[in-house]
Amino acid sequence: MKNTFGLIDGLLEKHKHIEQTTALIQQTLNDMVGEETIETKEQFVPRHYLKQLKMLNTAEQTVAELDNVLTKHFKREEKALVQIFSQFDGEVAEGIKHIFQGHRIIKARLIDMQKMLGELIIGKLSQAKWRSQAWDLKACTAKTVQFLKDHIDKENSLYQRARQDLVKSMEAASNPEAPR
Repeated sequence: MKNTFGLIDGLLEKHKHIEQTTALIQQTLNDMVGEETIETKEQFVPRHYLKQLKMLNTAEQTVAELDNVLTKHFKREEKALVQIFSQFDGEVAEGIKHIFQGHRIIKARLIDMQKMLGELIIGKLSQAKWRSQAWDLKACTAKTVQFLKDHIDKENSLYQRARQDLVKSMEAASNPEAPR
């Protein structure tokens, strides 16, 4: 049981780190898209626009790091979930299916973000297409961050419920005479 509580606590703690990383990505892209760009096409060359390129590179690195962190976290979490929740059924067991599905959606969204970032960094897009792509990336990021936050909230709720159920079952096991 202690190991189960340790797994739950570790997963909850990792969620805090993931939320901080996603906030950094979102802020970087908000800053980049919010920057005023040079208005004339002759002066504006996306791949040479150093401030935005630096922000894009930072965002690309951070998204890649987040993807790496999440890949490891999802593997660890899914392994732990099978172990933790093998003793549950009903609503808690159903929650596991939604968590696994959420992991696949998040991974797909991160792949989309990486693709968009790559296209912006290469700099072969026209100014109008570059701006459009930057706004699309910002929107995709906002939706991904919100989805990830909602996903983490659902997981945290599920873990808290599992913790409560485990405590109740431990109390019942230690006091078999008590009414249930």
